Parts: sequence; structure tokens; C-alpha cells
Amino acid sequence: MRANVEESRRNTNDGYGHPANGEDRHQALGAVVRDAIDHTAMILRDTAKLGRLEVRDFQNRVLAPGLRKAGIGVTIALFASLAAVFGLLAIFLGIAAAIDSVAWTFAIFAGAFAVVAMLVGPLAGREKKPEHIAESKVGEEKRRAAALIETREIDPVRDDVLP
Repeated sequence: MRANVEESRRNTNDGYGHPANGEDRHQALGAVVRDAIDHTAMILRDTAKLGRLEVRDFQNRVLAPGLRKAGIGVTIALFASLAAVFGLLAIFLGIAAAIDSVAWTFAIFAGAFAVVAMLVGPLAGREKKPEHIAESKVGEEKRRAAALIETREIDPVRDDVLP
């Protein structure tokens, strides 16, 4: 029996379990490489899908509520700006057609924009002071500590109550 095993080993491989034929070796190596490439591609696809899922989860959980509101606000501002630009353009073209002079239309628009700038300019530079400023707890604690120090009920160095 042992002789038959050794004989078949000599005929089919090089003694180490590898095929003896060079073509069979290349086919076996090709199969191993193909299998490794398939597994690598599968791992990369799964990693990319997992990354996409993590990003989508992060967007839905953290970014979506704030970004959705900000996106809607930006969209509204964009369309309002476009409406204003097209409205001003229509007024410009209407005035230009009515007075039959583009130069005077530019002068009218420059004057109108200068008046708007003079009216809005001071409003932009002025700070609105709220009537009621709510103090934070930290500010309230600082004020209370300063009052205690002034009345000598607390020692500022040791931070405890005086006898």
C-alpha cells in the first residue's frame, strides 16, 4: 500500500503536494490569485458600502435636522435674490424703453440705490440693545461672590466662610 502512495505521489506531484506538470502549476496559481482578487474586491465593496451607510447614518442622525433647515433657508434666500434681480432688471428695461435712453436709466438706478444705501446704512451700523439681558448662572455666581467678599463673609484667599 505504501508503495502505491509513493508511486502516485511521484507521478502526480513534485513530492510536496504540488502538481508535477508546469501547466497545472500555472492553472493552480492562477486559481489562487483569482480567488484572492475576488475576495479583495468583495472586501473593498463591503467596506465602501459600510462607509456609505455610516455617512448616511451620520447625516440622518446629526446633520440632517440642522442642515435641512439651513438648506431651506439658503434656497429661499437664493430664490428671493433671483426674484429681486429679475424684478430690478425688468424695471430697468421698462424705464430704458420708456425714456429711450439707457444712460439715463443707469443714472436713475444709481440715484435710487444711493438713496437706499443712505437709508439702510445707519441701520446696519447701529447695534440693537436688548431691553432685558438675562444673566447667566456664572455671572450671577460671580456677583454673589463679589458681594460676599465685600461684606467680609468669605475669605477670597482661602475661599471659605470667615469666622
